[in-house]
Formats: sequence, structure tokens, C-alpha cells
Amino acid sequence: MAEMMRELRVAFRSLVRSPVFSLVVILTMALAVGANTAIFSVVNAVLLRPLPYPEADRLITVWQASPAQGAGLQPVAPADYYDYREATAFEGMTGYHPWVHTLTGGGEPVAVRTGVVDEAFFGVVGVPPAHGRTFRAEEIHASGEKLVVLGHDLWQGRYGGRENVLGEALLLDGEPYSIIGVMPKGYDFPYESALWRPIHLSPETARRDFQYLRVAGRLAPEATQPSALTELQGIAERLEQAHPETNRERTVRLSSLAEQTHGDLRPALLVLVGAVAMVLLIACVNLAGLMLARGVGRQNELAVRSALGASRRQISFRLLLESLLLAFAGGAIGLMLAAFGVRWLVSLSHRPIPGAEGSLIDGRVLWMTLGVVIAAGFAFGLLPALRLSRPELKDFLRAGSRSTGTGLPRLRATLVVCQVGLAVILLVGAGLLIRTFLNLRQVEPGFRTAGVLAAQIALPPARYGEAARTNAFIDGLLEAIGALPGVRSASLSLALPMNGGMTVDNVFSIEGRETSTGRERVAFLRPVSPGFFDTLGIQLLAGRTFDKRDRELAQQVVVVNRALIESHFPQDDPIGEFITVGASLGSLGGFDDIPREIVGVVDDIKHTGLSEVTRPEIYLPLAQGTWRNFQLAVRSETSPLSQVDAMREAVWALDESLPVTRVRLLEEDVADSVAQPRFSMILLTLFAGLACLLALVGVYGLVAFTVARRSHEMGVRMALGARRRDVLSMIFRQGMTLVGVGLILGAMGAFGLSRLLGSLLFGTSPTDWATFAWVLAIFAVVAWVATAIPAHRATRVDPVTVLRET
Repeated sequence: MAEMMRELRVAFRSLVRSPVFSLVVILTMALAVGANTAIFSVVNAVLLRPLPYPEADRLITVWQASPAQGAGLQPVAPADYYDYREATAFEGMTGYHPWVHTLTGGGEPVAVRTGVVDEAFFGVVGVPPAHGRTFRAEEIHASGEKLVVLGHDLWQGRYGGRENVLGEALLLDGEPYSIIGVMPKGYDFPYESALWRPIHLSPETARRDFQYLRVAGRLAPEATQPSALTELQGIAERLEQAHPETNRERTVRLSSLAEQTHGDLRPALLVLVGAVAMVLLIACVNLAGLMLARGVGRQNELAVRSALGASRRQISFRLLLESLLLAFAGGAIGLMLAAFGVRWLVSLSHRPIPGAEGSLIDGRVLWMTLGVVIAAGFAFGLLPALRLSRPELKDFLRAGSRSTGTGLPRLRATLVVCQVGLAVILLVGAGLLIRTFLNLRQVEPGFRTAGVLAAQIALPPARYGEAARTNAFIDGLLEAIGALPGVRSASLSLALPMNGGMTVDNVFSIEGRETSTGRERVAFLRPVSPGFFDTLGIQLLAGRTFDKRDRELAQQVVVVNRALIESHFPQDDPIGEFITVGASLGSLGGFDDIPREIVGVVDDIKHTGLSEVTRPEIYLPLAQGTWRNFQLAVRSETSPLSQVDAMREAVWALDESLPVTRVRLLEEDVADSVAQPRFSMILLTLFAGLACLLALVGVYGLVAFTVARRSHEMGVRMALGARRRDVLSMIFRQGMTLVGVGLILGAMGAFGLSRLLGSLLFGTSPTDWATFAWVLAIFAVVAWVATAIPAHRATRVDPVTVLRET
């Protein structure tokens, strides 16, 4: 131990004598370790930490899909759910769906997220209540009692955490619900629910023609996800044969609950993990070059130690100890940088990252950082230590101070080539993501967002069960808001583009036309009020849009989008044709499945994201159905946010119990739709820039080292008649040859690895030649500058001075 402490003191004093070198190494390590720790802390919180449920890896979500109809993952039809529950691969299965209730009493009405669940829900998830109990089977299927289980935050905020709250009533949508339980702190599944109520569903009343139920199951101990999928697909095939009118081409898909929770973030985070790992590797290669360069200046010292009896092991150990001291110092600073970096990463996403609220530096992150620091210390210190401790160091005592030992320049050159290659890989990835982001920004959404204010309103079914009362509310609200000063137009719809809301897709038929393939026609249904297309600036291509004549007792009409016309009326005029759609969404609303006349055609718009493929859409008048969940859009000629208070007052003048939620500018929703591509682009560009800087420092350092080592030779050449441009050309040729080799190797590596970015790209190929060409050209120009600075210094050598020193 005493010997180790002595070696540490000697190594520390050696580093203190080279403050500039030590500071450069420590800062380089701090940046690389900080980036790795910050990214890993987010990955740890989002992807590695198990969900806060017992044996969460056994929780599986069940989806239905119709690939032949081009439909992706869809919720499950309730009747199919009861058939799926027979699968032996699951020890339990539950059905649920999200809802929003209006909580009144004790202040301003509040919209609360609600999980509408069956009796198996809490047992399948495996989280018992903190107080009271959950729902029983008879309360789900028979009695229809109005019961509710509170979330911890709602219990604390509204009831002060009183334990005698059980049995009290609260008002949801104006109806009393009895509180029977309170869930523990932190539990909010599904969809950040603040409370839970029974679903009141039974096998006798369940339908197969409406897919709205989310389904999750807990695998039996001996079952696996593939075996469960095989069993459920067998059930789906039997249902298709027994119910071809509803279950045709309907199959099953499974995903773990963790994948479903974080699925869209996983590819981006894994790419960023790879990026920061490359930055760390480049940093280690760079630092290894610096250690070799420093070793050249210490060759006499090391040779003297060797001549005085120090073994190669002792010299290697001391050099490696210096590297580890520098690595630990850089790691400590990097850990502090990561603490700030985590918060910056989360804020950079512009939207909540599930699980990232816990992405603090915990024990796992600390152990990872320690492992990275030790590995990095060995990575950039071991090779120089072994190379500089070879016995031929004794030759330096005989050869003079200008000798550098054989092999050192070649080793440094190899390290520089590696740095350039790795940097090019990251730069290509960043270039592809930049192209993706620019392509997304150039996509026309099909509607105008400037000056549009959006909000959400939900009507309680108990008070708005009749179409007449619902339509009276719609007419009164639109008239009141339209009369506000500065308001140009206002509209209501089931869902606004990019803003969320209920999205319904359903089959439809065209009167007098059979499908050529025999498959059902599917379109998204968009119930909207008159003024919707004008408020959002959606272009009318043919016919007309809705107006006040399109009431419940008038001719049933629809407006369709361009995609539907191109798919089903490619050669014909659709105006005047009749189509039939049918859907009933329970307490949400619905309409009759009767023929409706196509009276207009509008342009396509992007509803869920700028990268989505446009699908057929059918717009229906709100007044010709019964709908109770609305997205309100208000186009203002003044500042839209100045209309917020007046808009709320207009709603409360009609019904003071209605909350107005999700009030925001529509252009913010469009910006949020590209938040993830922006997040990935900024971070990967930042890491690529850091890698590029390190690689260029390596190029500069190698050329400068070469110039310093060969200054005597260059002076002799110039004394014998060599021109300055010849010397300059020689230095450039050697430096740019290494850069060229690195560029070629990096381009080859990027060609193979860029395919990993496929799921993050839009409008560009992983092997886009233009991106590759720009990256290689820009890097070559910058590397030329990094080479030029020390190369020009070489031409200022005075031949006379060199000859005197010879």
C-alpha cells in the first residue's frame, strides 16, 4: 500500500509539471464521459428500469391488425376480447380504455383523465390499492354501480390525504360516484389516469364491429410471448371463420407493455447511445495520441529510468497510473456536467419523455460511469504505456535528443486515421437526420396554423344524451365565439390535426360499386361543424363544404378528401355519389348507417404527423350525428391567446360545469409533431461536431508533431535548394493522405451503419449520396485547414540556423 501511495504521488507530481497537457486531457475526458453519462441516465430511466409493477416483463399488450387493409395496430373489439381471455398462455387478461371526465364541486370544473377498466385490471397489473379496495366482478357486469378509485395525487390534492374519504361521493359529469379505494403514490396506468371507474361491459353486450378496447395480459409463468401469439392467432382465425362480416382479415399482434410505453423513443435513444459511445472512442484515440506525443518529450527521462534499472513493467505501470489519474479527474467533472445535461436533454425534447422524470443519476448510472472511466483510462493509456516502455528506450541516450524511436509516428498516424473514420460515420448520421428534419419542415400539412387557438370540450352523456340538446350547445357556442371581437371564424370537430382527440376509422361502401379486390373500403371519419374548413384553411377542390342547411333532418351528406377520390373515383366525378358509413361509439356519440351524398372534395391534410401517409377521409356534419367530445378551433385576427378568457366565458355561459382543457396554439402542436426528429437531430449533430473537433485536433497534432520532429531535415532540404512550396507540398501530401484514408474508411463504415437510422429518416435514404458527398467535402476542407497551419510553420524554418546546429 505504501508503495502504491508513493507511485500515486510521483504520477501526480508528473502531471502537475505539465498543466496544459493535463488540462486538455481532463477536459476531453469530461466532455466524453459527461455525454455518455447524460444519455445513459435517460436510457436507464426510460428503457432499462422496469416498469413499477410486479414482474413487469410478463405484462403484454394485445392489439388487432388488418394488414390487408393497410391498418396498423388497432384496439380490440370487446367481443373478441372475451374470446381472447380463453387463452391459456395468460394467467389474466384485462380490458380498459382512456376517458376524460368533468370533476365538479369545490371550485372550477376540472377535466380528469380516467381509466375505464374491468374487474381484472388491478389484479393483472399487480398493484393493490393503498386504501380501500378495487372493483368486483358483480359491480362490472350486473349492478352498474357508480364507483371510483382515486389516484394518489387527486386524493392528496382534493381531499388532503384523508383516510376517511372512503364512502364519500364525488361528481363526475354531474353524477355522484362513490369512492371505494385509493391507489398508491406514482401509480397512474393507463394514460396518466387520475382515477378509475368500472367499464360496465359484459360478454352478452359486447360488440365485434367497433374496436376501442385496450387489452393487456399477464403471461402465465411457463408461457412466452411467441407461444401466446400463436395461441391468440389461432383464436383469431376461428373468429374470422365464425364472424366473417366483422372479423375478416383481422389478426393479432403482441408487444410488451414496456415496448408500448417507450416504443417510439427506443430507436432514437439507441442511436444516441451508439453516438456517444463513438465520441468516447474517438476521445480515447485522441488522448492516446496525446500520450504518445507527450512520451516523445519524456524519452530521455524514461531512458534514464530504464538505464538505472527500472523494469518495463514498472515504467508501464507508472505511465498507466498517470492515464488513470487523468481519467478519474475527467470523469468527476464529466459527472457534474451530466447532472446538468440530463435536465437539458429532457427540456430539449419539447414534450414529456415517459420515465425521464426519474432520469437522475442513480447507482446504476454511477457504476456505469465508473466502468467507462476505468475502461477509458486503460484504453488511452495502455498502448502508449506499452509502446514507450520498450527496452530500446536506452538507445535514446546514445542517439541524442532528436530521435523519436521507431514506430511512434506510424502508430500516431494510425490513431488519426481511426479518429477521422469514426468522425465521418457520426457526421454522415447527423447529416441524414438534418436532411430528415429539413424535409419534414418542407412538408405542407394541408392547413394553416397561424392565428388558430385550440381547446378541448367534453359534454357529459347524462345531460347531453339527446342530439337536439347537443346540437343546441354547438350552435350556441359557435355563435357566441364567432361574435367575439377579433374572431374570424370558429369550429368544432371530433379531432383537430396534430392536436389529438378521438380518431375513428371504419368501413364504408359506395352505392352501386363493388370493390375490385373484394376487400372492404376503410376511411377515417371526421365529424366537423360548418366553418371547419375555413377556420383551418383547408382548400376546397370541388363542390361545397357544410353549412347551416346540413341538419339532423336534412339530406345526409359528406365531404371527402383527395386521397379517397384517387383511390375509389380515379376517373369519375364523385359529387352526387352516395356512400354509407356506420359507427356508434357508445357514450362518445355516433350516427346512423344510411346512404350519404358526397357534396364536396377537399385537399388532403396531415392529421397525426408530417411524415404520415395520407389515407382516405370522410367528413360528416356534427349536426347529423350525436357527438360529445370536441376540439374547438378559433381563428383570430388578433393575438389568439388574447381570446382565451373570452372563449372560456362563452363556454361557461352555456354550461358552467364544463371545463375547457388543452388550450394552446395549433402551431405549437405542429411544432411538437417534429419534436422527436428535432431532438435526435440536435443531439447527434452535437456529438458529431464534438467528434469532428477531436478528429481535427488529432490531425493538427500529428502534422505539428511531424513538423517539429522533421524541422532539422526540412532545414537541410531548404539549404540544399528545396523550395518552400516543395516542403509545403510534402507536408500537405502526408497529412491529407491520412485524412483521405480516414474518409474512405469512414464512408465505408457509414454506408453500413447508416441503415440503423432507417426508422428515424424521412424523405431521404440511409445511403443518400448527396449527404455523403457534402460530409466528405466539408471534412476534407476543414482537415486541409488543420493541416495548413502547422505546414506553413514548417516553411519558416531558417536553413542557416539549422546548418549551424548540425
